[in-house]
Amino acid sequence: MTITTTTTTETPVRVRAAVGWGDLLWLTWRQHRWVIGGTALVVAGTAAVMALVRWMALTGRIEQPLPLVVVTNGMQLVAMSAVVPWLLGMLFAAFWGAPLLAREYEQRTHLVAWSQDLTAARWLVGKLVLLGAAAAGLAAALGAVTGWMITGVNSAVDPDEGFGRSSPLVFDTAPALQVVYALFGFALGVALSALIRRTMPAVALASIGFLVVRVLVGGVWRLYYQAPLRHIQPISGSSSSYWAEVNRDAMYVQSGHLDAAGNVVEYPTDCVVRFDTEEEYDRCLTDRGIVEYFTDYQPAERMTTFQFIECLIFLVMVVGLLVLAYFRVRRSQRV
Repeated sequence: MTITTTTTTETPVRVRAAVGWGDLLWLTWRQHRWVIGGTALVVAGTAAVMALVRWMALTGRIEQPLPLVVVTNGMQLVAMSAVVPWLLGMLFAAFWGAPLLAREYEQRTHLVAWSQDLTAARWLVGKLVLLGAAAAGLAAALGAVTGWMITGVNSAVDPDEGFGRSSPLVFDTAPALQVVYALFGFALGVALSALIRRTMPAVALASIGFLVVRVLVGGVWRLYYQAPLRHIQPISGSSSSYWAEVNRDAMYVQSGHLDAAGNVVEYPTDCVVRFDTEEEYDRCLTDRGIVEYFTDYQPAERMTTFQFIECLIFLVMVVGLLVLAYFRVRRSQRV
């Protein structure tokens, strides 16, 4: 009896390569190119308007009437530019960050996107890198163009009509601040998207949250990054002496009245009447113990430090929000 021996050759198991970073970035671009391109067009259009305003200022046409309903001349158009940083950051929050994860959860496409070839955490990092870099670049460009416009306007108009360093239009549009505002809006939208998993609620909360934080930081915290200085003048002095003695670039904090001991005194409501002369009004105040006006302010030389402080505040929030989103996504994939 003959025994036949058969040799079995094992077929090698083909291991499918993981999705590379280059492929992930290309996929992210393909998915989000329209929102990136649309935002770039908005920034380009705004930059064109700002270039026009600068040209009007340098050629002496800044005060000439404009054929627009909402503005009457170039200076009003400049003032309206102050809302651009707010709108751009809110756009990144509502239309870049908020739908990023929520749409995947709603359409159930995350079950396919986060496969064995691509983990959820890796997918999220790839999205954040490309979209965050694009948002930062667009925001920095707009901030630089805004500063270029303001420089031209300030050089062409009377100093009393120009924009000081502490004005929101100048302070907020520094390129570094524009970058952190944009990243904060984007990170806030991503974090809410990961937590809520519904697009429209995430969009609404991201928009509101961005505005609330910007008002809180820019309108309240910014005034007290350092202890303000105090300018004091007698009530009989001209109310314009503050502006004459303090640099026009200073940041106004608050003002009020002081008694002889230097204590802050509430304004007497019975002096809110019409007086024939300024002396009669001053006498009404002195009869109630008020002897001086005070104005608290932040000097102009602190503005660069204040911008640095505000950058750090928003960077801390950006890191916190992105870490929250990252671990939320990792946990959701395990569950």
